[in-house]
Amino acid sequence: MSFFHVVALLPGGERKTVNNKTEAEVITGFVTPFVQTSTISTKWGQKTQRRQALELMIYRTEERYAKTSGTKFDVFIKNKKNRFTEFADKVAPQTGQSHRVFVVMPLQGDKYGDQDQQRILKEYDERFDAIEAVLGGLDCYAIRIDKEAPLEGVVDTIKEEIRKAKFIIADLTDERPSCYFEAGYGTR
Repeated sequence: MSFFHVVALLPGGERKTVNNKTEAEVITGFVTPFVQTSTISTKWGQKTQRRQALELMIYRTEERYAKTSGTKFDVFIKNKKNRFTEFADKVAPQTGQSHRVFVVMPLQGDKYGDQDQQRILKEYDERFDAIEAVLGGLDCYAIRIDKEAPLEGVVDTIKEEIRKAKFIIADLTDERPSCYFEAGYGTR
């Protein structure tokens, strides 16, 4: 028997690993949603939530992975081939039921800045996390541009994401001109 392990790379450098799944579980639970909407749905703590994913990797092993074995997961899958492409080829792109929501908000603060800059960044991340949690319960998923793509060519990327979104949510708290532009562009 084969066991499949899913590794999703998430915005902000996060990573979610789900182990010991069947081929069918991987296709229906991870590959199909990722191909259709660039998201995955899985347990985060006690709740199941939908989160944006940047990349999906799938590994096959003949042994079941057990965290209690003391072997780190990265060592367990070392030299294993990423089989995502094989799985993606089995999934015909379709229109997903989930709704893509573009979130307009200032990109403020600095992870490596002084204490005040770190506090500001944390505040905006917490706002986004709250929006993302609410949308996840409504068959929607949130897109915030700095979590979606590199900031080079950001204006074109923002326009494209707004066009693809079912609707937008705009946080205009700090009266940033760029946020007004994005909100206005979304109404055209």
